[in-house]
Amino acid sequence: MGVQRDDVPLVPAAEARGRGSAPMPQLSANEKKEAGLLNSKLKDAGMDELFRGVLSLQSLEECYNFFEDLCTITELRAMEQRFEVAKMLDDGRIYSDIVRETGASTATISRVNKCLTYGTDGYRNVLDRLKNQHE
Repeated sequence: MGVQRDDVPLVPAAEARGRGSAPMPQLSANEKKEAGLLNSKLKDAGMDELFRGVLSLQSLEECYNFFEDLCTITELRAMEQRFEVAKMLDDGRIYSDIVRETGASTATISRVNKCLTYGTDGYRNVLDRLKNQHE
C-alpha cells in the first residue's frame, strides 16, 4: 500500500522506479557509494570520528547521556519526530494522520518520504532492523 497525502495515494518506493516521462534511475546504496554520491555532503574525517563515537555507545543510557551532551533538546525532539514520521510512512499512514499525531509539517513529512523512497537507505536499514528485533 502506498503512502497517502490528504487521502490521495502516493506511489510507493517500489513502484516509483521507472515511472513518469523520464524515469529517474534508481541506484542502490552501494552504487551510490561507488559513484561517490552517498553522503557526499557529510563525508569527512570529523564526521567519521563522530559516527565512530556513536557506534562505540553500548547502552541506551549511554546514548541518552551522549546525545543530551551533543544536541539541544529541540534538536533531539526534531530527530525523534522525523523518525516517528518515517515509521508511520513505512506503515502506510496518511499525511493528515501523521500531521495530527506528530505535529510534523507536511514539508517535513514530504522530505522524510523522499528519503524513504529515493534516499541512501538509512531509514530503511534502521526500520528493518528494529522490526526484526521485535519479531
